[in-house]
Amino acid sequence: MTYRTQNIAYPYFVVALLLFVLQVMMGLWLALNYFATVPQGVVDVFSFATARAMQTNLLVLWLLLGFMGSTFYLVPEETESELAWPKMAIAQLVLLSLTGVAALVGFLFGWTQGRPLLEIPRPLDVLVVIGVLMFLANIGVTMIRAKRWTVTQGSLLAGLVFLAVMYLFGIPFYKNLAVDWYYWWWVIHLWVEGAWELIAAALTAFILMKLTGVNRRVVEKWLYVELGLFLFTGIAGTGHHYYWLGAPKYWLWIGGIFSALEPLPILLMVWTPSAMFVIGRNRWSPSSHGYT
Repeated sequence: MTYRTQNIAYPYFVVALLLFVLQVMMGLWLALNYFATVPQGVVDVFSFATARAMQTNLLVLWLLLGFMGSTFYLVPEETESELAWPKMAIAQLVLLSLTGVAALVGFLFGWTQGRPLLEIPRPLDVLVVIGVLMFLANIGVTMIRAKRWTVTQGSLLAGLVFLAVMYLFGIPFYKNLAVDWYYWWWVIHLWVEGAWELIAAALTAFILMKLTGVNRRVVEKWLYVELGLFLFTGIAGTGHHYYWLGAPKYWLWIGGIFSALEPLPILLMVWTPSAMFVIGRNRWSPSSHGYT
């Protein structure tokens, strides 16, 4: 760890891990509801619908905190500077954690919007937006002050901004139910098949450079390629849903094929620099030059 403010990532990872464990527990409870007879008195207090809302929203929260913690670790090294406002990063973690607790307790009492993965009520949505704005301001100011830009941090920042902007479309209620659910669908799928992929590409590039020592130019050259593949396969891949909306049959093929191709960019990014690193080690190993 090179910079002091990278330590801020640690509490984010701890909270994200605890939330992940809680999500797994909710998943086991849901499985128990399917395969075993649960007493009606327990179901009345803690229903399947409540557990499902908790389980799916825990997924969103721990992933979000994991992304934020990873960003707080990555940005100081990429910018070669400390975070602009470390105390605000901790305050943001407290805010988002309390928001998550309020949402989970609220689900027990039916305080929900009823839209899967975006179920938390409007007041909690506002708190999430405030927390995300704090996060983006902290990261943005750090990068601007450092005046050192890399493809890795650019991809990361683009993905995080995309993630935040998409969330806004899921907050309002629309009078037309079809329009309301369309925007719900839009948010969820462009998160998964757009924003998250940009973030994953940046984090994977950073990890590869740290673990393998491969040259930055090699990784970031491939990062450009992977970003294009990500966006192309991800956005086209959403087409596998269009068929079920009554669109022509060819969307089933287009969406299905590109959905299947979505893991390919990550595999290429991991395999290519790693292979070059191994080849380089073998080419320049002491034994290949007669040294022992």
